[in-house]
Amino acid sequence: MAALAESQGVAAKAVRFTCLTAARSGEVRNATWSEIDLKARVWTIPAHRMKKDGQGTPHPPV
Repeated sequence: MAALAESQGVAAKAVRFTCLTAARSGEVRNATWSEIDLKARVWTIPAHRMKKDGQGTPHPPV
């Protein structure tokens, strides 16, 4: 994780974000800024993008 944190590449940041949020890689790759509330520190994935049916799941962002 330390090496990922030091890396400036987008791929390394995406891998770190995936590890820290326990989200699926596809959810991370398709994330949009409108889904992330930086003030509340919450990332809400829309239900239509999730593997299972149901409401979106909030994940704490990095």
